[in-house]
Amino acid sequence: MLSSQMASGLDGKGKNTRTRLQIWKFLKTPPSTRLDNNQSNSHIDQFRKICLDIRKINIGDMQMDKALSQFLAVAETGSITQASERLNVTQPTISVNLQKLEAAHKVALFERNPRGMELTQFGQVLYNHARVMARLEEHATAEIRTMRSSKRHAIKIGCGFAWWSAILKDVVADFRRESPNVSILIEICNSNDGLKNILSGDIAFFLGTRVDHISPSVGVAFEALFAMEDRYFVRKGHPLLGRPVTMANIQLFDRLDVVPLENSHFGIVDVGSSVIMGSPLNDADRIVLSSNSMSVCLDLLAGSDAILPYPEISKSFFSKHDIAMLHVVEPQESHSIGFYSLGEKLPDENTKGLLQRIREVIQSKPNSFHLP
Repeated sequence: MLSSQMASGLDGKGKNTRTRLQIWKFLKTPPSTRLDNNQSNSHIDQFRKICLDIRKINIGDMQMDKALSQFLAVAETGSITQASERLNVTQPTISVNLQKLEAAHKVALFERNPRGMELTQFGQVLYNHARVMARLEEHATAEIRTMRSSKRHAIKIGCGFAWWSAILKDVVADFRRESPNVSILIEICNSNDGLKNILSGDIAFFLGTRVDHISPSVGVAFEALFAMEDRYFVRKGHPLLGRPVTMANIQLFDRLDVVPLENSHFGIVDVGSSVIMGSPLNDADRIVLSSNSMSVCLDLLAGSDAILPYPEISKSFFSKHDIAMLHVVEPQESHSIGFYSLGEKLPDENTKGLLQRIREVIQSKPNSFHLP
């Protein structure tokens, strides 16, 4: 049952009805449907406990969305001064509103120290979910703008290079034959860029490898579809080709990485983790070549002794470009492959149909894909 303050907004008297209803719907959604498993359940429960009090908050005439936007700006800049400049709001106004938020929640949201404003554990929980709510509003605005300027609905989905040729290419061709009036946007990129594109609203879903170290503030859902091992690919004539190879042998050669960690991924990927996508962040003993372009990677492989870890399903593609697979004698770790999406955003009927086709293709090929 809605609180009296929330209900008051339904007849036009409440100024912050939209935000309150967004928060209420968010809290009513089971956590498993909206958050990646990497995120702590205790944090989810803690946030729910704190934010249930939002229905009872009365902080004068200040709208809750303004308070949260100021809170987000301070959290992201680490400074009331910089937040003031970003929002064009006076510093005293932000300071007072932060104090009111802390009083309303009965917890400290920030620690004030010489380095600036740092989130407390309570502030971090509020930030994680306030960021998701702000992103949803941004996406809704962008989607409505797109719908107003276009008569055709567009499905926007991304995938890794390996999964386009192995899965999505034929699925999209069949879907287009049956639904010729539906526009489709396909973004080919690595998993880090796929997450970035989801958060920016450029795509709705991404088919790719699960990222093991996602920052807690990223509210994405992951649906595991199958598992697959990486193999190691080299140019023909490579010194390791044609004989049994150990991981110690591989460590002696340069590594070619198609999932480079870029500045734009910070905040999405937890850079405090020692390993990202199976690749050491600080690999001082090896030269690491990297590119997000498969065409560039093929050229780098052909002109060097670098070694590329990549899904085994791409073996036939690489063979057409004189790239061969090493015979590694040690067992390799399997990676989970599946759909990433914003858990709070439900797909439309056309997107649902395309996603279901992808699931059916994978399930029909148990010898090619290791099903969960």
